[in-house]
Amino acid sequence: MAKKEKEILSGFLADENTSTEDLKRLKKWLEESDEPHVVLFDEWNKNDSKETDLSFSSVQKGIVKLNSQEPDLLKRIVTNFQKAAAIIIFPLLVVSLYLFIQQRNTEPVYFETLAERGQKSQLVLPDGTKVWLNSDSKILYPDNFGKRNRSIKLIGEAYFEVKKDAEKPFFIEAEEAGIKVLGTSFNVRAYPEDKEIETTLFEGNIELTINPQNENIAARTLKLKPGESIKFDKTQNVLKYNNQKSDEILAWTNNQLIFRNDNFENLVGKIERWYDVDIVYDKESLDNQRLTVELYQGELLFRLLEIIELAMNVECESKENKIYIKPTEK
Repeated sequence: MAKKEKEILSGFLADENTSTEDLKRLKKWLEESDEPHVVLFDEWNKNDSKETDLSFSSVQKGIVKLNSQEPDLLKRIVTNFQKAAAIIIFPLLVVSLYLFIQQRNTEPVYFETLAERGQKSQLVLPDGTKVWLNSDSKILYPDNFGKRNRSIKLIGEAYFEVKKDAEKPFFIEAEEAGIKVLGTSFNVRAYPEDKEIETTLFEGNIELTINPQNENIAARTLKLKPGESIKFDKTQNVLKYNNQKSDEILAWTNNQLIFRNDNFENLVGKIERWYDVDIVYDKESLDNQRLTVELYQGELLFRLLEIIELAMNVECESKENKIYIKPTEK
C-alpha cells in the first residue's frame, strides 16, 4: 500500500490541513489505484460515532453534493453515516473525493482586455457589467467569473456600470486598493506609475479598502456616498477627498481631456497615455506648475503643445515618439 498517500488521506479525513501538492498526489492515487477503498474502510472502523437512521437514498444525495461543497462536508458524512452502509458507499466516497480534489486543483484561466496607449476600449463582462477602459489600462478576470463570485483585477483607469447582484458582490483589486460593489457606477484610476489611486462614486454604494504595501500600516476601509471621490497617496499613505468635478473625472469616457488648475506632473501622465508619447522635461522646475487645459475629440497633439508653450513659457520639440520640453531661451 502507498504509505504516503494513506497518511495524506487519513489526515484529510481527520480534518487536518492538506496542502495543494498533497491533494495532487492524492488525486493521482485515486485515479490509478483501488487502495483508497481500504483506507476509507479502516478510517470508518475507527469511528466511534453513533449509528443513524439515514437511508441509503439520503446517503447518495449527500455524496452527490460533494462536487460543489467544502471538504468538511465529506468529513461530516464519513463520521456520521451508519457503518452498516459503509461497503455500499465506499465507491461513492472515493469518486466524490476525487471530484473535489480535481475541482480544487483546476486553476482558472484568466481573460485579459487591454487598451493600449493612445487607445480606449469597452467591454461587457459575463454578468452584464459594462466596463470602459482608458488608455494604457487593462482588466483581468477568470473564466469562472460570476459562478461563485465576481472578482477582477484592474491596472490603469476604468469606468464601471456594475450589474446588481446582492448575492455576489463585485470585487476589484487595483494596486493597494480593494473595492466591494453591489451595483453602481463609478470610476477607478490606479496606474502603477502614478503616486495616487483615485476612486469616484456616481451612483449606488461601494466599500473601499486600502491595503498599504508597508506592512506596518494597518488597512483602512470606508464607504463612499454618491458624488464622493477619494484619493490615496501611495507615497505618504494618506487618504483625502478629491474636489475634482465629475465632468473632469469622466472626460476621458467622452474622448475629452479636461484638466483644471492641476500640477504639470499629473497632466504629463495623461498626455503620455492619451497620445502614446514619452515626455522628457526637467521635473524639478516644472512638476509643480499649475495650469488648465481642455481638449476635445479630434484635437491634435501639436495644439496641446502650443497651449503648454504659452502657459508655461517653455519650448516643445517633437522627435519621433518623444516630446522634449525645455525653458524658453532668453
